[in-house]
Amino acid sequence: MGTGDPALLTYAGRDQLAQATLIFSPTPHHLALAGLPVHALNPDPAQHTAVLAYATAHGRATLALPGSPDDHPAMLAWYRTQGCALHLVAGVSIAAAWRAMLPNDPALPTAHLYHLASLLSSDWLADTPIISDVQAWSVTQQRGAYQPPRLPYPIHTTTAALIWLDPPPSAASLSELSDLLLLHYPAKHPAHLLSLDFAGTPLPPHALTLADVHALAVPASAACALYLPPLALAVQRRSTAALEWVVARLLGPGGCPWDVQQTAQSLRTTLREEAYEVLEALDAQDTPALCEELGDLLLQVVVQSEMARQAGDFALPDVLEQITSKLIRRHPHVFGDLTLSDTGTVLHTWEQIKAAELRAKGRTRESALDGIPHDLPALATAQKYGTKAARVGFDWATPAQIWGKVDEELAELRTAYAAWQAQPSPATHAHLREEFGDLLYAAVQLARWLTIDAESALREANAKYRRRFQFVEHVLRERGQTLQELTLEQKLAQWHAAKQHTTALPNVDHPARPE
Repeated sequence: MGTGDPALLTYAGRDQLAQATLIFSPTPHHLALAGLPVHALNPDPAQHTAVLAYATAHGRATLALPGSPDDHPAMLAWYRTQGCALHLVAGVSIAAAWRAMLPNDPALPTAHLYHLASLLSSDWLADTPIISDVQAWSVTQQRGAYQPPRLPYPIHTTTAALIWLDPPPSAASLSELSDLLLLHYPAKHPAHLLSLDFAGTPLPPHALTLADVHALAVPASAACALYLPPLALAVQRRSTAALEWVVARLLGPGGCPWDVQQTAQSLRTTLREEAYEVLEALDAQDTPALCEELGDLLLQVVVQSEMARQAGDFALPDVLEQITSKLIRRHPHVFGDLTLSDTGTVLHTWEQIKAAELRAKGRTRESALDGIPHDLPALATAQKYGTKAARVGFDWATPAQIWGKVDEELAELRTAYAAWQAQPSPATHAHLREEFGDLLYAAVQLARWLTIDAESALREANAKYRRRFQFVEHVLRERGQTLQELTLEQKLAQWHAAKQHTTALPNVDHPARPE
């Protein structure tokens, strides 16, 4: 129907409206509809279902939309999915009118058009069939109610955006829109409210920032849009694209002299250290530190991918495709129609799928223990061995048996120690070391039976020891004493006091790490 002025209605549009016995329209006050039999249509899907029912009963239905068909791609796509044969009549695009309202902005003519109703559709996972009663992570971990992700499709922040405020936004929907946009843009990012009156005449643009969107006063008009100019990658801080851009600059011509001298192999140590710093933040339950350390770890992924891209091997999109495809493929009980009843069955199916993937690559694993990284810490490796062996039935049958194994290994260690004390030699010490290793291995398998991660448990024990030891040092320093001056009994008394102390001291638990 065009932007609002009846003079801009095409001959074809006028004829269609004149022949209609009943018109469905989300904008019943559009001037081109004056005096015509119009039924108001709201965004409720049930309303559009009623349009389909009317079309079925009468052979056709007339849907009168403001602007042109290009202004309503999502709505028209929905009708097509319902099997409708659409006869579209062109009109003057509302988006085209908006795109002419800021003549000095070179980005506005190419702005992407988004619809408020689509952006605020409650959950972009809503169309995914749920075939089990598994609760969301936040619910199972008792971290609060599940909050669905907000975007049904990405906003391209590096391209200008026109967000059609249709239907007219309520205070609640403006608040939602503000929250959504602030996930992707800085609060000071500029915006303009563009409006057309009921005759299709542009109203003066209203300038604002995204921080003001939640309190935006939308005028009563035929059509409103929020215009956002593009956000340069150099100032974009909330997307993987920005990180890719930064890394590409660092490793490209005119980049950082140190970075361009690195290799995929030379960064192995950095990658390992960043992974351990993530674990440290997890152990400390330090959420701000975890956010920072995950960023450092992600940097290593992007750097390795950029090096591979420049070498012509692969790029970050290939990495993303690999892991996305793998997750979908290995979760047929989520993304397919397979029903699995418990975690044990899930793990068994996972291993079967992994084996099939290896066969498809022309590879096989000769041992059930294959596939464990050589650089994995010893405790974690021992626990992985036990887990993999258990999956093929090689495990103790009862908890009492593993407790007995730990006692057996401790007794053998005591015997080996006595032999080394009686006859010190490289051979007796080697046997002592062997028995100590056996005890550690048995203890790790006990951790597995107790559903404890041995590596994490030892890291936590190390942190606890450090905390208590530094507390003792702090107390003695306040008294002008040192550990070397104390008797054994005094040291034990200080240690007992540290165990009883519950108040953490500044910079004791987590001393500053070098960047």
